[in-house]
Amino acid sequence: MEQTAAGLVIGHENRLAHIEEKIDSLANRFEEVIMTQQKDHGKRLRDAETRIQQIFEERAREAGKREGANGVLLILGALLSSLGGIFGAVITTFI
Repeated sequence: MEQTAAGLVIGHENRLAHIEEKIDSLANRFEEVIMTQQKDHGKRLRDAETRIQQIFEERAREAGKREGANGVLLILGALLSSLGGIFGAVITTFI
């Protein structure tokens, strides 16, 4: 069974075409996998950024509450001091 040169070339061309189809198929599959992974990583990053933003907002709120409470205490202390001064002045005028 002797094959002619033309027959060998056609056989190799068919084999090469089949290999090229497989390579194209693999390339497409790799692209799909990479795109899926990018979307997954993007979702994870977005979720992480959202959580970090929530943590920053919670901390800012807590810091604001602490500062507000400190301000109220300072005002109450000033009022008590003023009342003490007024009370002392009233008592000294009656003594």
